[in-house]
Amino acid sequence: MKYVIIDSNAIIHRAFHALPPFTAPDGSPTGAVYGFTSILLRILKELKPDYIAAAFDTAAPTFRHAAYEKYKAQRERAPDELYEQFPKTKEVLRAFAIPVLEKEGFEADDIIGTLAKTIPKKDAKAEVIIVTGDMDALQLVNECVSVFTMRKGVTDTVLYDKKAVFDRFGFGPETLIDYKALRGDPSDNIPGVRGIGEKTATDLLKKYKTLEKIYELLEKGKLKEPPGIIEKLTASKNDAFLSKNLATIETGLDIKFSPAKTVQPDAKAMNDIAEVFERFGFKSFLARMAPEKSKQEKETNSTLPFSEHIQKNTAQTITERSTLLKFFKNKSVALFFDEDEHVLFVSDGEVTVRSTMELLSGAPNDEISPIQTCEKIIFDAKPFIKQLLAKTGTVLEKKFFDITIAGFLLSTVPKDITPERLLAAHMNEFVSGGPEMWLHHFFRLRKILEKKLKDENAWYIFSEMELPLIPILSQMENRGIKVEKEPLKKMGSILKKRLEVITKEIHTDAGEKFNINSTQKLAYILFDKLEIGKDIHKFKKTPGGKISTDEEQLEDVKLLHPVIPKVLEYRELMKLKSAYADSLPKLIQDDGRIHTLYNQTRTATGRLSSEEPNLQHIPIKTSLGKEIRRAFVADAGFTFVSFDYSQLELRIAAELAGDQKMLEAFSRDLDIHALTASEVNNVPIEKVTPEMRRAAKILNFGILYGMGMRAFARGSGFSEAQAKKFYEEYFRGFSGIRRYIDETIKSAKKNGFVQTRFGRRRYFPGITGGGFRQERETERMAINMPIQGTAADVVKLAMVEVSKTLKRSYSDSENAVRLLLQIHDELLFEIAESEEIIEKAIKDIRRAMESVWNGRVYLSVDVKSGKNWADLKLYAQK
Repeated sequence: MKYVIIDSNAIIHRAFHALPPFTAPDGSPTGAVYGFTSILLRILKELKPDYIAAAFDTAAPTFRHAAYEKYKAQRERAPDELYEQFPKTKEVLRAFAIPVLEKEGFEADDIIGTLAKTIPKKDAKAEVIIVTGDMDALQLVNECVSVFTMRKGVTDTVLYDKKAVFDRFGFGPETLIDYKALRGDPSDNIPGVRGIGEKTATDLLKKYKTLEKIYELLEKGKLKEPPGIIEKLTASKNDAFLSKNLATIETGLDIKFSPAKTVQPDAKAMNDIAEVFERFGFKSFLARMAPEKSKQEKETNSTLPFSEHIQKNTAQTITERSTLLKFFKNKSVALFFDEDEHVLFVSDGEVTVRSTMELLSGAPNDEISPIQTCEKIIFDAKPFIKQLLAKTGTVLEKKFFDITIAGFLLSTVPKDITPERLLAAHMNEFVSGGPEMWLHHFFRLRKILEKKLKDENAWYIFSEMELPLIPILSQMENRGIKVEKEPLKKMGSILKKRLEVITKEIHTDAGEKFNINSTQKLAYILFDKLEIGKDIHKFKKTPGGKISTDEEQLEDVKLLHPVIPKVLEYRELMKLKSAYADSLPKLIQDDGRIHTLYNQTRTATGRLSSEEPNLQHIPIKTSLGKEIRRAFVADAGFTFVSFDYSQLELRIAAELAGDQKMLEAFSRDLDIHALTASEVNNVPIEKVTPEMRRAAKILNFGILYGMGMRAFARGSGFSEAQAKKFYEEYFRGFSGIRRYIDETIKSAKKNGFVQTRFGRRRYFPGITGGGFRQERETERMAINMPIQGTAADVVKLAMVEVSKTLKRSYSDSENAVRLLLQIHDELLFEIAESEEIIEKAIKDIRRAMESVWNGRVYLSVDVKSGKNWADLKLYAQK
């Protein structure tokens, strides 16, 4: 018999944080209930239990709180919106006739542990499956107990048996309690042994098997470990055994339990379930519960409950090009292209079909013209447009509506955008399953999204900027950029040798060999062993209570010990080697080019990001970064030409702030950093020294990013007193910037959002009532967003305008001028090596880029050219 026990609290919490804030028709929150119910239906369908029960925590303190008053004490109280969904979850369980188990003084884990132990004693053939989002239950796994858990969200699941636990941790389930006793668990505030992390805990248990054995050998002086580990184990012995007690799931509770036999709901039960689902707005779940039609029923077209809904939510497979293209002769269609499976789904609102883009391969333009002319509602249009371009050579530029972009621009949708989330957030439709279940909803969703975009003044951003950009990015991604392997191989060798040298130097400074990549070990070396900054610094801590070794903290103390600059250099070298020198050659495709992917829905400011690989973070000022860029070369018969906006964000800051001195400086083509240095140092501009200008430059850009005085002191090398004076003089000289900052923060607190000059919004729910640190951080982001966001908008508009210009100017622009990369404020083109073409292209592109902005500050574009990305020189136009 198969027994399923649900860890209800873990699933509800996981669902609450993984899903958007769904609401029932009465307006009450139901997101966590929805996620729990989705998992429940999946359990019933996939695991097919014979018996099932659901365990819950109670509000009362447990025996663990009595043993250790700090147990889970660091956890903030969850929102009321979560707590009020627990009774609703129990309503769902009652409708399914699933017993609910609770016991005061104990957690759901303890109920589950007791059942996992007692059920096999009563049923020798029992198979017990624990369903949870909490890895603590893995300690219960044995020959007849397994754990069905979520890796991410509520859909990515894995089933752990004994082998899977060993594969994951390197030891069996019986050792997990000892592992937690050593490592601790910050999420439950279980202390563990201070300074012992995952790797050390694992190594110790592989050698000695149990916590008791470790301490037995320790007390006898026979534990053969480094002095540092001996010292930590000795100091934290009481915490180690306390942690083991706290981590151990109780298995001997007195529970009277008769598991419910799982049966297919009868008509009465279905009515009860339907009533609950209707009240909570879970209409789509009814379809998931519909019984399968028998062969005879399908042939006679007889109806069962929900059969009409099922029929609408199926997809017929199409294998003929002509049949597929008939669908596009409708006035409008909904599309979804599954990039992983290479499957295309198309719906006319009534019927959904599935096919493949291969059917369109080589199709002439006149035959596929219906695809161009009909209105297309698409989830994530770029993969479809790229495939259409690759298969047919046709660029889809008009008559499509990307609901992913629309959802991203609106405030109610989280970053991880899915069709299900969009439908739930904007239509209150709770739909799960594949495209055949939700594609026909896109027609109504499109109308809703368009209205919301217009209501929030985001229609211009959507229709004139983001949508036209999609086909441009599609062509850039398909084009790629040529990369040579040999320079990267050479750079990898140089980096490897330098890393070997600096590793030895760090180990010498530390007095021992250690894993520099381990943040916990590094923290121990720097702050415990070497005692860097012990008496003068209050260190930032990680969420787990350990001293942080992040870059900002190390920069703060880098002058206190020679090892810290070496650690910072080591990290930079490792990043260059792993992320670029080693990785880039593997990403070069058969055409000799790397094809990065651009994302329009990843950054809150609207900036494009790139991945696979990220080409926007290759250092440009360091010699090693330039060597990596040297591997990027122009194609034969072409040259690189770079168009880079000059001081774009500073110009936009001057415009948005209306600061008269900055506006005048840009109108007169003055050196803005020299002017700033002149103002804050109270010296004529011609008397400004390079050191003064450098500090002013740091402050100019720092102000845009909300840099505080301490960070400015660290970056400029000033004392905090000097930095404070510099700050005061800056705002005295540039009062418009001070006014902009104050007014932006005030507006953000009043409206809950800020926006760019073009209307792109960023919402800040934590700008009030979120605690001092959160409010200051949110204010910093609010100050920066209108500036950085407006700059991002300008670059996107420039890309669109340049594309229009090239189409007008060149009958075959692909063989004359190609846009390859966008890197922040820079566009990199590949232009045919013809003096006439280069001269005309530079004139046209520069004019297009400088014309997209109409303000008091004019935009200026610097142009450079060269055969590789590292050796670009200023272009002297004739």
